[in-house]
Amino acid sequence: QAFRMPEDLKTPENKVPGCLSTVHVSASMESDGTITFQGDSDALISKGLVALLVLCLSGCTPAEIAAVKPEFIKASGITASLTPGRNNGFYNMFKLMNEKVAALMSVGEQAQSEGDSSPAPAPLQIYNTMTR
Repeated sequence: QAFRMPEDLKTPENKVPGCLSTVHVSASMESDGTITFQGDSDALISKGLVALLVLCLSGCTPAEIAAVKPEFIKASGITASLTPGRNNGFYNMFKLMNEKVAALMSVGEQAQSEGDSSPAPAPLQIYNTMTR
């Protein structure tokens, strides 16, 4: 219940394509340069998969998120427990989350080029967030 995604974020642009169930993911950039994700699904297994991604990737910088490669899905062993359709949906969730980060970065860069004087986040060492 604490991670409930607000209904107003369940929009077509936040809907994950190619999932067997309805899954939504949103992303926002915090003032410290980290990304916060929210996600939800109408199916329990997909709700758990999106929660795993939200919990693991929220609080990371865009560079840290970019360093996580989709191969982690297979390396984690979770694919052995999922049907091919669910594996595909999990990948699509991860892919949309990365697309949302790229969109946030694009908006941020555009704002800075238009004279926004907010400082860029300090560079951090890149590491695999899945080992936390």
